[in-house]
Amino acid sequence: MVDEPKVARLVCRLPEDFCGKIVHLAIDGHIVWVIINVGTFDLRMRFSDAVDEVSEITGICAHRSHWVAIAKITETITVKGSPCLVLSNGDMVPVSRKYGPDLGVLGIL
Repeated sequence: MVDEPKVARLVCRLPEDFCGKIVHLAIDGHIVWVIINVGTFDLRMRFSDAVDEVSEITGICAHRSHWVAIAKITETITVKGSPCLVLSNGDMVPVSRKYGPDLGVLGIL
């Protein structure tokens, strides 16, 4: 018997024809942007709830406004003296001082 990969609960909030992989979440006011490998969806919800609903995906907050799927991090760079994560879709996500140590423990920074 082969175990089916778990699907993030957040996917249930996306359109029925959704197909793709969640790369990262970002927040702008009361809107959570769900960035996938082929586009973006916006959901009106709390960021903390969205992060909870992607707990089936191995990921981490890199900033108070950004959660990233660890498997989608391709490299780390420094922009104006601050670390940034480059993701598989080309997005750059800033790393705040608060979350930097957690990324360091994982060997990402």
